[in-house]
Amino acid sequence: MEFPALTEAQGKLDHARKELASVMAESKDSTGAYNLDNIKSVSGDKAAKLAWIQAKQAELVPLKQAVEGAKSLKQAAESAMEYDAEQAEFKGGDQGRETKGGRELSIAEHFTKSEAFKSKGQKSHLDVDVKTLFQTGRVSGAGWAPEVTRSGLVTLKPMVPAPSVADHLVTVPISQTGYKYMEETTYTNGAAMTQEGATFGEAQLALTERNQPVEKMTVWIPVTDEQLEDEPGAEAYVHARLQNMLRQKIDVQVLQGDGSTPNLLGTVNKVGIQTRALGSDTLLDASYKLFTTIRTDGFAEPSVCFLNAAAWQPVMLLKTADGQYIYSNPASGAPSVLWGVPVVQTQAAVAGTMVTGDYSGYAFLGVKRGIDVQVTNSHDTNFINGKQAIRMDTRMVMVHIRPKAFGTLTGLDS
Repeated sequence: MEFPALTEAQGKLDHARKELASVMAESKDSTGAYNLDNIKSVSGDKAAKLAWIQAKQAELVPLKQAVEGAKSLKQAAESAMEYDAEQAEFKGGDQGRETKGGRELSIAEHFTKSEAFKSKGQKSHLDVDVKTLFQTGRVSGAGWAPEVTRSGLVTLKPMVPAPSVADHLVTVPISQTGYKYMEETTYTNGAAMTQEGATFGEAQLALTERNQPVEKMTVWIPVTDEQLEDEPGAEAYVHARLQNMLRQKIDVQVLQGDGSTPNLLGTVNKVGIQTRALGSDTLLDASYKLFTTIRTDGFAEPSVCFLNAAAWQPVMLLKTADGQYIYSNPASGAPSVLWGVPVVQTQAAVAGTMVTGDYSGYAFLGVKRGIDVQVTNSHDTNFINGKQAIRMDTRMVMVHIRPKAFGTLTGLDS
């Protein structure tokens, strides 16, 4: 369906990108260094030209947000038209959720209200909605031992920053053990200008069935009865850390999973994605070329870039020939974007590789169920030792429905 707001927003973003790309190309000298003196299309001195570049970079951020907002509205409108009565059953799933103070209960609060916590001698289930699974947050600390001789403060072990990859994916509920779909793998346009009586041009089309199985992700830990009974913060601490462990693993699997059961199929191992090596280009130039390939060959719009902090550092430290920072003023900082595409720095990314693509339009995380929490003392010798086994697991599938809408840029660590 036509959506004028999206067309207009995309047009403004493309125009701003072309302007910036043209000026950046104009500034490069024969050695590949950026020299503001080479810029003739922007009037003024070096300071004015640098200010123009930085202002244009900042301009890309709201333009990109406008495009993503219009795409979301378009998808919502299309979904409303296409969903039948059977699918609409999912939309009523939010009804009946328990709330407290106008907000949905956390995993810890669900747990303390459940039979899983109250009936320690039994095996019980707690099914937590997928929205709780992907809540963005980070535990800063919780009291562990009773505050008799200590303050109760716990400093957490240094670890990977809060997971963030899954927050940039569309998540949808699925009810089967896999996601099966048809992918068009052959498209030959045979349309031709034909004289009277001549043979028509012959087109070729072929579809291939794809099937991604649902996989399971698990974690568990033993906790003594006394810890759960005597320390109010114990169960919240345990559940927050176990949840964080699952989310870390999800981030890695979404980008790096090899697709061999029980692993998800991550973007870098999806057959048919766009690939490009850094070579003699700068990261700025190479990323723009990769984005262009995704747009012209995959007919998609990159929605996010994933790379680790070490690979992003050269961009932030990029300078002109006379030592001025191009990307931002160190005193003020700059948004993490590449040509208007948001950048997420994550340790889940492959070292030296940027992963990008249209995750909002052509990929999703299918969730069969959210986190399932089970507690029992029947494991091993736990009953006679006074321990509870707490476990969490979730089942999901990662699906890329258009491979050419995604790509990798390698060689960033060379």
